Amino acid sequence: DLRILSLEIQRMPKDPAQEFGHPDWYPYRSVCTISTHDMSTLRGWWEEDFLQTQRYYNTMLGHYGAAPAVATSELCEEVVRKHLYSNS
Repeated sequence: DLRILSLEIQRMPKDPAQEFGHPDWYPYRSVCTISTHDMSTLRGWWEEDFLQTQRYYNTMLGHYGAAPAVATSELCEEVVRKHLYSNS
């Protein structure tokens, strides 16, 4: 029994007032991920909607300026690291 209490999907936050879930707010006994098998990959999603990825780049990653047009390996690693360092 793993005692996992919830699944936290960053691109599908449980709070409808939020555009993205915040890994720092996830509960301890949860599993967090950027997406699921039913969703586009991180790199695919990055290229789907520039305005949304721009907001993610600025608000979730804390970067200034224009978001890169393509999710580089360094950028993807940064996203994954934020999930790995969460309470989840």
